[in-house]
Amino acid sequence: MKIFGALFSADSPDQQFGRIVADFTLLEALIQENAFDQYHLFFQNQTEITSFQSKFPSRNIYCFLLDDIPDKIRTTPYFVFHAFSPFLTKLIYLRDQFAPNPFPITGFTHSLAHQPLMSGYLYSLLAQPQPYDGIICSCESAKTTFSSLMTYLSESYNPLFKQALAFPGELEIIPIGITPPTASPVSKQILRNLLGLPEDAVIFFSLSRFSPVTKMDLFSVLTMILNIKEENLCFVFAGATNGEQGYIQSIQQWITGHHMENRIKLFPDITDKDSFYKAADVYFAPADNFQETYGITLIEAMKYGLPILAYDWDGYRNTVEEGQNGFLISTYYLKGLPDFSRIAPIIGDKYALLYAQSMFVDQHQLLEKIQLLFSSENLRIQFGQNSSTRSQKYYWPTVVTQYMRFWTHLNEKAQIKNTGFKLPSLDFEHVFRHYPTTWLKDPHQIRLCSTQLSQKVDSQLDVYEELKPYLHLETIQGILAFFESPKLLAELLRFLPVMMKEKAPEVVMFQVSWLLKQNFLEIKFK
Repeated sequence: MKIFGALFSADSPDQQFGRIVADFTLLEALIQENAFDQYHLFFQNQTEITSFQSKFPSRNIYCFLLDDIPDKIRTTPYFVFHAFSPFLTKLIYLRDQFAPNPFPITGFTHSLAHQPLMSGYLYSLLAQPQPYDGIICSCESAKTTFSSLMTYLSESYNPLFKQALAFPGELEIIPIGITPPTASPVSKQILRNLLGLPEDAVIFFSLSRFSPVTKMDLFSVLTMILNIKEENLCFVFAGATNGEQGYIQSIQQWITGHHMENRIKLFPDITDKDSFYKAADVYFAPADNFQETYGITLIEAMKYGLPILAYDWDGYRNTVEEGQNGFLISTYYLKGLPDFSRIAPIIGDKYALLYAQSMFVDQHQLLEKIQLLFSSENLRIQFGQNSSTRSQKYYWPTVVTQYMRFWTHLNEKAQIKNTGFKLPSLDFEHVFRHYPTTWLKDPHQIRLCSTQLSQKVDSQLDVYEELKPYLHLETIQGILAFFESPKLLAELLRFLPVMMKEKAPEVVMFQVSWLLKQNFLEIKFK
């Protein structure tokens, strides 16, 4: 039986952009393609599970709390355990602590540029990933970035650790997938009327978060548009606001102040991005931020047969084939800039804004390509057809096949047992041994506490919501029945194999400790 495990976020898939969409659509595609027999997903709390299950009622998805991970790893032969991020430390630690047999752990590269995440990359190296672990990179650029990060950290910390830190796992390029396009029951002109777009204009459409800090600066684009004289050209910018209402208001005021309402249109928080793709003539992607890694919107636009005009930036150049399905506009930095990442711990994401505001493009080249795409319908048609053909390699069935090929390869490698270093846990009994009067080991007698006989255990359990995953009513009732007459602690230890069933001995010992804590049991000290 193939069982897929994953730490999963309960963020709503209803939003149409970014990482969350990529994560949910991957899960949907795996289920659709019958990739696994079971899916074990782990969430922060029951509220997240309920929210998720309302959207994914699949019969072979099993939802658990994070607290259940140790028991599940101990008892489940996972085919692979996936992290929807490049940080594997937690899962490696849990595998080291609880897995009787090794299994591969994989992560995925979303945004890689946040400087505060450097510690996470370092921890991933120190966690000693295995050769059967891996990082799935969305594109060649993401693979280059992750590899450079590992090399940079290794070179920086090798003098301190006196050994080479390296990522021994595999880096595999697998793109974020897309679903095939849906046929539109209405014409482009009708769609434009419904969306409030000009019927006869050549529309350059851009879909992104409205954020100069983490996505792109629109003002540099707006000032460029002022130099375009064609009246029948319209730029449409749509996307999520993410709390940037002030920024959007500034853009709208700029548009109004320059009397550009007919040529530049804003659509914050749209709910039907597919209709905008279908209504557009060209997709425009002027990203300028290191946060951008892949650019799934380019792939989405391609499936609807749109030519692409994008900045020559990161993963965009792995998506756009210059002169075949679009154009890439050259981007530049000047050497000798301040190292803004050095002050990231005190200024937060502002360092990303500082870098973004230092990047510039060849404005003459940009205007030339806009003019070329605007004036040549034949070129738009040719590029659009090439985009549509090129997009098919990103369809989910093809992408899922790549995932399964990679995971199968790693699973086969994992059959070689891990005999190397394992991450240690914090040994409280050793490090904090001096805190209590003593850690009891002697065979004291334990008995029911007479002062608590009237109190029901199940009602007491309801008080401790956080402890519910760790306190098991059936086991507790068995322990109380066991101590109806005084018995030695050693007798309980001998009886544990019968009492614990599938639970580890230490789980039963915690139940006893809690019953002593809450005065359901008491120790008769010598």
